[in-house]
Amino acid sequence: MAWIQLNATNPAPPSGDVNVHFQIDASHAGTEVDPVPVSANVRPFTGDSGSGGTAGIVPAPAAGDAAAGKVLKANGTWGTPSGGGGGGGSMTNPMSAPGDLIYGGSGGDAVRLAAGSAGQVLQTNGSSAAPTWVTPSSGGGGGSGWGNGEAVFIAPVLSALTQDNFGTPTVAETTPNGIRLREMAPSSNTNVLRSLLLAIPTATSLWRVTARLRRQSIIVPYLAVGLVLKDSVSGRYLLWGAESFTGPFCIMQWSDANSFSGTAWNVPIEGAPRDGWFRIFMDGTYLNYQYSTDGQFFVTVYRQAATGYLTSGADFWGLGIDPNNASVDYYEAVLDCFSLLAENL
Repeated sequence: MAWIQLNATNPAPPSGDVNVHFQIDASHAGTEVDPVPVSANVRPFTGDSGSGGTAGIVPAPAAGDAAAGKVLKANGTWGTPSGGGGGGGSMTNPMSAPGDLIYGGSGGDAVRLAAGSAGQVLQTNGSSAAPTWVTPSSGGGGGSGWGNGEAVFIAPVLSALTQDNFGTPTVAETTPNGIRLREMAPSSNTNVLRSLLLAIPTATSLWRVTARLRRQSIIVPYLAVGLVLKDSVSGRYLLWGAESFTGPFCIMQWSDANSFSGTAWNVPIEGAPRDGWFRIFMDGTYLNYQYSTDGQFFVTVYRQAATGYLTSGADFWGLGIDPNNASVDYYEAVLDCFSLLAENL
């Protein structure tokens, strides 16, 4: 057996290859053959630990590394890539069927959302809940929210809302149009507020909450429905909506859910339908109360300081009814909600 050694000086080896050995089999002694590389003396690959690594033989992957999607890392080991952006979380592909989507789960992990049914749309359910596929409402009257110039509306998820100050006769239920909140109220329920609420995400000063609302009831004074804001620190509430008796729009105030403390604004609006779009827009300083007949073009009808009546500011938003002055059991306050869209801006 003959040895040929390339050292650092003479003859000069290929760049980076020092003390690389080649051997010639004895049966080919004295003849010119292709050399066979021998790696026994080649240094191993050393990963970077802060001051750089060393080129060399790559470590062999273990059984199952390929199926696990492992890659050779700069530290010299085989491992699973971390989530994008350095924020942690696994980025192993969780999708398993055409139409699947990925959303961020707990800790930033990639989570599979199976494809929805044809015609469904994706609905977000706040920063702490998984998105869901929902079927868009048709508008409740034969007309589609797409075909008549109105904004597209999506039925809210009832299970995502928290019941606040519900009485025994208070009912919240899912309907083809979204949510119905109603109460068969005896006369003792004078100016109480029944609400379905969602927490407003913290550390936000610009937001808006919009709902398409339909109010239904036998005509009695002061039954009211609308959007609700709650300040859980002071225990106070605001309702932006409409009364069922004369049809005026109103901003009603409660020092707690059972203690009505008057209206901040109460004005009839000519031609106001029982089915309309209500919005509260928080611009960082003021609560702006807005109304629209089509969900696209809103007019501001009133505004008040964000920490005026709600001294610590709103931290919950949602829907509510005031079954006030229902003098007999069959007088019912009903709020049909076609949509509830809460947005940080």
